[in-house]
Amino acid sequence: MSAFGLRIASASKARPVRLASCSWSQASRLRSFPARHIHTRLPLPYNVEDGMGEFLTPEGLKLIAVDYQQGLLDRLNDAVKGTGEKNKSVAQIVIDTAPDASRTLAFNYASLALNNSYFLSCLKPSTPELPHHEHEISKDLEDGIRKAFGDLNNFKSVVSAAANGMVSTGWVWFVGDEKGNIGVVATYGAGTLLTAKRNHKGRPEGSQYGSVYSPVEPSDPAAGPNPSAPLSSATPSSPASGLSRQSPPIHPSSPARTLHTSAVTSEGRAVPRSLYKPGNRMQNGGPALANDPADSSEMNFDKLGDVLFPLFCLSVQEHAWLGSGYGVWGKEEYLKRFWTCLDWQRISTNYARLPRTGLDE
Repeated sequence: MSAFGLRIASASKARPVRLASCSWSQASRLRSFPARHIHTRLPLPYNVEDGMGEFLTPEGLKLIAVDYQQGLLDRLNDAVKGTGEKNKSVAQIVIDTAPDASRTLAFNYASLALNNSYFLSCLKPSTPELPHHEHEISKDLEDGIRKAFGDLNNFKSVVSAAANGMVSTGWVWFVGDEKGNIGVVATYGAGTLLTAKRNHKGRPEGSQYGSVYSPVEPSDPAAGPNPSAPLSSATPSSPASGLSRQSPPIHPSSPARTLHTSAVTSEGRAVPRSLYKPGNRMQNGGPALANDPADSSEMNFDKLGDVLFPLFCLSVQEHAWLGSGYGVWGKEEYLKRFWTCLDWQRISTNYARLPRTGLDE
């Protein structure tokens, strides 16, 4: 597993956090040719002309994978021409341009291209004989989903609720952390897992991506925590949207990361819980929550979600469903059919690569 990681300042807390990627270092790393100073699309493991089963038509898939992706990269190449970023990877451009207001276009194009590439890399066509790939979910991942969300259907509901709750464009991520916890994160507009609130950046040490990135302190160290902002109801004025409460944002996309985790009751029901504040035990003789932070083996909430590894990404862009004929109000049907073409084998491999250091240090 790649040791790529970076230390960043949390969008909702002043303390620094780390964010890492275990799988998109290859899957969504876009080709860079220093001699020509251009970035190009990665080849996909499927034929775009065949579409994506019942999820995306051939025209719709081409719109996302070719027209949109190439358009982002063409504009990115123009934006970095003659600058220090022209020979850098797309991910490094995201990191380096994030805190610089004058590089907003370069940041947006690079971040959107990186996110879109990762979304495409997590898809696999279904067929009439094989309408989905859920049989490829590993036992390890199945157990993890059951522990965190109750069952696969509850997990799908959480992801869909996060996507349906977006009134603008964005991305929904299934992520894991270095403690083996899993959750759902929403980023908005051109927001990405690599940055939070675009007020920090890291500088690589060593290889192209580097192993450790040093943080720059956030410009607003007094920003307080946002312990329980729900993914499914974030509004432009809410903390989950990442927008300033005092004045309009400098950047058109200033996302905050919100990690959804759910404890599970003994009856198997997923119960939402705050990321930062321990929940209370159920009173009056009711069952305690599995992984209840009130247990003697208390979870370290200061470290929960500090390092995030993307497992899959869902595009919540209007062109994604409009291009495949779902219509203006076709978002819900688009989200339902997304599950038919999700590459669970790849996701299970990503999950198996997560470091498992346990909940306690």
